[in-house]
Amino acid sequence: MNRVALLLLLSASPALAQTPGLPVYGGGFSPTIEIEGLVGFASKEASTGKGMTLGARGTLAMGRLGLSATVASVNPSGPGGSQKAYGAMLGFKVVGGALSPFALYLQGGAGTMDSGDPDSSQVHIPVGAAASLVIPTPVLSIRPWVAPRLQLVRTTVAGGSTFENLFAIGAGVDLTLLGGMSFRAAYDRVKDQDGTLGLSMALHL
Repeated sequence: MNRVALLLLLSASPALAQTPGLPVYGGGFSPTIEIEGLVGFASKEASTGKGMTLGARGTLAMGRLGLSATVASVNPSGPGGSQKAYGAMLGFKVVGGALSPFALYLQGGAGTMDSGDPDSSQVHIPVGAAASLVIPTPVLSIRPWVAPRLQLVRTTVAGGSTFENLFAIGAGVDLTLLGGMSFRAAYDRVKDQDGTLGLSMALHL
C-alpha cells in the first residue's frame, strides 16, 4: 500500500472515541462488575466514515475507581470488510458519594483499530471530565450525563508520526431498572466532524 492510500485509509477509519466507532461513555460507574453490549452508528463525515460498529465492554469498579475495556468490530458502508477495534478507559470519581445524586468524574483512555498494516497505526487518547445526575423514579433511575474532553490523536505512517489535539464532547442518558439492567443512549462529536450515535444494554453483576 503506498503512502497516499494509507493516509486516506487512516483519515477515514479510526475513531471518535476511545474505541473506534463508539461514543466515549461518561455516565460514571457503580462499585460492581458490568457487562455491556454496544452498537454505534457513524455519520458520513465522522472520523470512521459512515457505518455501524458492534462491541462488547466489561467494567470493573472499586470505590472511586473504574476501569473498562472494549472490543468492537467496525463495519463501514460500501466495499471493504470489517476491522477490529480496541479501547480502555480509566475513571476516577472526584465528587459524589453513595447517596449523592450528582457525580463528577475525571477520565482518560486510549483506543486503536487494526489497519492491517504493521507499519501504520492511529491511537486516540481521550482525556476529560464527565458530570452525571441521578433522577430516581419508582421503577427506574434516570441518569443524564455530559462529558467534554480533549481528544489527542497520534498517527504513525512509515515510521513518521503526527499529533492532533481536538475538542470533543459526548452526552447521553442511562435508564437503569431496579434489577440492575441498564439501557443507554449516547451521542459523541468531535469539532468540525459529524457525530456518532451509540445504543447499549448493560447488566450489573
